[in-house]
Amino acid sequence: MATQLRRRLSLWHSDDYIACTVIAITVLFACASLYGRYAFDDSFFGYSIAQSLLQGHGFSFNGNDRILSTSAPLAIPLYLLIAWSLHVTVIAAAQLLSVAAYVVSAFGTYALLRKWCQPVGAAASALAFVTSPFVLPLWSHETLLYIATSVVGMLLYQSGHFRSSAIILGCSALFRGEALLLLPFFWCARCRTAGLRSAVEFAILSLLPYASWCVVASFLFGTPFSSTIQSKRAQLRYPTVTPYLFGLLDFSERMYGMGIFALSAFAAVLCVSFGVACRALKSLHVAVTVWILITTIAYVVLEVPFYFWFCVQCGVAIALVVAIPWWPASRYSLLALAGRVASIALLATNVGFLCFHLSSSHLYSAFNWVIMPSRHGNAYMALAKWFRNKPPGSIAYQEFGQLHYFSNRPIVDVLGIVTPDAAAHLAQGDPIWAIKRYLPRYVIDSTDIMRIDVVGGTPAYFPNFDYIVSPTEYDWFRRAYRSVATIHSRGGDPRRRDFTVYQLLSPNAVPAVDAWDPTANVLGLTDRIDRVSYRVSVGDDHIVELEARLRFSRACSDSTVQLFGPHTRIVSVRQIDSGIERVSLALKQP
Repeated sequence: MATQLRRRLSLWHSDDYIACTVIAITVLFACASLYGRYAFDDSFFGYSIAQSLLQGHGFSFNGNDRILSTSAPLAIPLYLLIAWSLHVTVIAAAQLLSVAAYVVSAFGTYALLRKWCQPVGAAASALAFVTSPFVLPLWSHETLLYIATSVVGMLLYQSGHFRSSAIILGCSALFRGEALLLLPFFWCARCRTAGLRSAVEFAILSLLPYASWCVVASFLFGTPFSSTIQSKRAQLRYPTVTPYLFGLLDFSERMYGMGIFALSAFAAVLCVSFGVACRALKSLHVAVTVWILITTIAYVVLEVPFYFWFCVQCGVAIALVVAIPWWPASRYSLLALAGRVASIALLATNVGFLCFHLSSSHLYSAFNWVIMPSRHGNAYMALAKWFRNKPPGSIAYQEFGQLHYFSNRPIVDVLGIVTPDAAAHLAQGDPIWAIKRYLPRYVIDSTDIMRIDVVGGTPAYFPNFDYIVSPTEYDWFRRAYRSVATIHSRGGDPRRRDFTVYQLLSPNAVPAVDAWDPTANVLGLTDRIDRVSYRVSVGDDHIVELEARLRFSRACSDSTVQLFGPHTRIVSVRQIDSGIERVSLALKQP
């Protein structure tokens, strides 16, 4: 391999070194801007599992809970190995891995494309990839490791090291399961060039890492599948995240800005059109396009809600489009030149994204759509520090990555990512189940509507988590828990700065876990300007209480409830400023 590398370097000329210098400057700027400053909350799931192993506990978020809470099992031992060998924290280990993964992704993409493109085209494509909003925000997350590992596997395949390539590509599936969708393309390529026997050998080697993990995970957790996917699919029942395709479009428009997004789309269309006209498109472009479509369709079919780490294929699409005009053209050299102009324009939008978002001195203002990305002045870090000198006990809160990592407290998670069986009840519409089942000692509430001053002095109201569940709505919660602290932080998201901490004082006041009745349905709903009415069907005669959660517009200043039916009465009502929020009804007289 060293001989092949020297042979390749001898074929390079000054343009390659200039291109690599430009890539190095861009990568250095990105790494210097993000290193030690950026790590968003979801990244801490893996950090916490690694920290649990360092402390002598199990491969679990909450110590010895038998639940698989990560989709990237290979990231955990990497964090652990670097933290242990270098005597650094798990966060520092993850930051070092991000540097390595980002460098490999940039220069590896350049090396892959250099076989077909001129140096300028390969560099433009590599830079467009790593500076795009579909890749850059993945810093500190295991998805960046998936990208880097996949690039290394492709480089090994391109250089003829097929066995090593198969193993590395198989390992990439242990960072993101989506890598399994990439493997069949290499099986087919190997079958076409070396025959069926070589393709079968490649397939076995590439599936071996993931198959081995499935066996281990089934023994340790009873299933090889992470709870995160079940939880995220259940969240689609609530207005927390958007369906995949809608969220992907909305994310793209917000990242680029509506005008820049339209210009970028136009430039992309020009690149592809000129590639078609000049006969620059090859079978490789078709294969990559098919992979992009299959990956996107898989997210839709699996009913995965949109999160920005589920759109790596869009970054690959941008890199591919930018590279097309730099492929050798068969005709129409003037059109090819115009395509290269469009390619540079598309690259400029991504580099502009990098410069605009990383030039800010406060990462929250740059990445205000990411949950607590700044490592300094972080509200969740400050909240976790408050718990360090408090009596031991579990904490219930919906965003808990940094809270758990810095407080070292067990978490009760109503979303079911780290709490056993909670995701199934979330999918049934019963998120309060986890609170009643596990009785957390502390419940953090930031669900009260926050007041934020906007331009003109008019206050705006933003609810946080009450669209999933608000424990403070329940009468039994006010009997069982008592407010013990109100914490205000100056850093982070303005909607996540004020926290009320409730402590469990009367466990007997918490009712037993209810059996959720799936036969209760809303039969009819009428929504008029002055009235909202609905009819409910209950299939079980033993149901004695029904809870209705209502939402009113900000323009609503008053509301009333009128009941029809001889055996129905109001048990309790939760009032908010704009009217009634929650009504509990008794269906039968005692």
